[in-house]
Amino acid sequence: MSVNLIEVANSDDGNAYGGNANYTDANDIVVLDNGGTRIRIGHIRSGVLCEEFAIHSSQLLCVPNAREVLVELIRNYAQQYDLNLKAAILGIPALLDRENDIISHCNNIPQLQGRGLRAFLAEELHCDVLLEQDIMLQLLGEWKAGAARQQNSVFGVYFGTGIGAAYLLNGDPVNPLVQDIQAGHFPIMAEGKICKCGNTDCVEAYASGHTLTGLAVQAACPVEKLFEYRFEDRWKARLHDELSQFILYQAYVLATVCTMFNPGLLIVGGGIPLMAGYPRDELIEKTRNHLQKPHPATTLKISWASLPGIAPLHGALALLERHAGNSSSITQVNRLS
Repeated sequence: MSVNLIEVANSDDGNAYGGNANYTDANDIVVLDNGGTRIRIGHIRSGVLCEEFAIHSSQLLCVPNAREVLVELIRNYAQQYDLNLKAAILGIPALLDRENDIISHCNNIPQLQGRGLRAFLAEELHCDVLLEQDIMLQLLGEWKAGAARQQNSVFGVYFGTGIGAAYLLNGDPVNPLVQDIQAGHFPIMAEGKICKCGNTDCVEAYASGHTLTGLAVQAACPVEKLFEYRFEDRWKARLHDELSQFILYQAYVLATVCTMFNPGLLIVGGGIPLMAGYPRDELIEKTRNHLQKPHPATTLKISWASLPGIAPLHGALALLERHAGNSSSITQVNRLS
């Protein structure tokens, strides 16, 4: 399957995204989805979305010269696919001060923290650069072409290496009222468990991929088989209660954000819900059990992320469209199968 977009948004302002590119011939976009475990790089060539991503370990960036490594990853990818770059869109698992070009709270890749990454990339790559939170980029993709299509109020929670969250109002990713939501870092227990952020007892320490990795080691079970083995006699004593509690903590996250923000739609995604045997129905039931009755317990709309592979590409298009300030410059997406 390929996805075709007839026309990509153009901006009259050459510096709108932080670069100084010459758009005479450039019409290609690199999209880098930087998660806590892996880096996925894809592209949009003259409006056509790629079908596969190049995959790298996020550990490549856990080095002192992370910025230079990031440039080389993008540059090598562009050369491999013979791309004439108009823009590079990066999803970063961190808090972003867009006005001052500052990254903070990048817990899994602290080497990306600090000032000036966007300007550095624009200078080195000779194209415009946009940085966005990785979860917002995913959610924008769902809003543009997936399960949250054109919803006015949608909250996304993604369970992966950590817990990522984003709240999208009217398709605006930089609404200052709802930026940089850290749903994985509210305290939940009093057991003193250390979170990757350095605090103790964040819910992320109890309900994320880091939790499953530790549980797999304790149970001497492959992490990818945890949910499949949950009810088997050999593993039940070691896994059943722990995983039931794990799902409950994830439900607490969902119930909490819905109680606080009351979104029109809740999107749940990330790598963990895609694991074999993951109990989706149990998560939804436990979530509704901890919401106020009757509303929103019985009325909240909950959907699973529907574009886990290509959501960042659609999100990049939505981001470019917004920055171009001309919604008519991007036409309807057509799926070709």
